[in-house]
Amino acid sequence: MVLLMGDADDRPVQVAITASVPDATVLIDGAETPLALPATIRREPGPMHLRIEADGYRPYDVTVEVSGGAPFFHRADLDRLSAKERQLHDSAHALNALKATLFWTGLGLVSLGPIVALVPSEDSSAQVALYRRFQEARSRSEADRLYVELAQNAATARTVQTVGWVMLGAGAAAVVTWALLLWLAPEPSTKSRSLSMQLGIGPGSLTVFGSF
Repeated sequence: MVLLMGDADDRPVQVAITASVPDATVLIDGAETPLALPATIRREPGPMHLRIEADGYRPYDVTVEVSGGAPFFHRADLDRLSAKERQLHDSAHALNALKATLFWTGLGLVSLGPIVALVPSEDSSAQVALYRRFQEARSRSEADRLYVELAQNAATARTVQTVGWVMLGAGAAAVVTWALLLWLAPEPSTKSRSLSMQLGIGPGSLTVFGSF
């Protein structure tokens, strides 16, 4: 729906946007950061695209033509989601949360795994120094004590290295799973557009009132 108001004027005008439900937000001209409604902005005349969303309600898109000369007021009447639509809505949010968890967890594990695996080493300077002390031991008891310490350090190093490589493998698996989910269920450019596509929801109705 397009509304023309006022005479032609290039000066910015005041635009007020509200919705019929609380906690609604609006994306103006594809902006990434939504504005909480009610909102009042100033903008130059020309077409303005609005996407208004609220939890539990059908999102929709509408374009209005902003004309100069007078401020005007836009009110969006949103429709509630049906039980089936709500289920799909919740499933979409859960899937997005899973994707985010897989990606960031996988990225962290892939980054930290090699560090954990490669920092400890049986050939480290401390282990080498301990081995020299073992070779230079003057008594059997001292040699036995150093040998046990060497064996414990080596076992600890191997365990830590194993943990590091397991972290790397788990991280790689998480990233691969995220990529598969992204391929099987790609996210659209707008955060809720996937829901709109799944539900077949078209543009909603926008009631526009006169100037004030």
